[in-house]
Amino acid sequence: MAVTASGTSTSGTLSAPGIGSGLDVKSIVSQLMAVESQPLTALATKEASYQAKLSAYGSLKGTLASFQSAAQALASPARFVAQKATVADRQRAEQSGRRPRCDQCRERRRDGRRCQ
Repeated sequence: MAVTASGTSTSGTLSAPGIGSGLDVKSIVSQLMAVESQPLTALATKEASYQAKLSAYGSLKGTLASFQSAAQALASPARFVAQKATVADRQRAEQSGRRPRCDQCRERRRDGRRCQ
């Protein structure tokens, strides 16, 4: 009684593919599986690339939204209204803006120091 690879019984012998033929069935199956997995690997690589691009676009969108918000804040004329300062002692404020005079010659020095 022979059993073939399909499992049906014939004469009385047992046969399996590759036995006695010298074929390395294990290697052939491994190679076929590797060839079949190549398209899946290529698709996985493309998916990773698209995910990275999508992430970069999302980051850019967030940055542009922040920039737009800052630009809208600057569009308000109220931000550029001149401010007026007042001084309690006007004479002292006017003197502090001048270069010191020499007590002896009454000239102003360019470097701001007094004569010795």
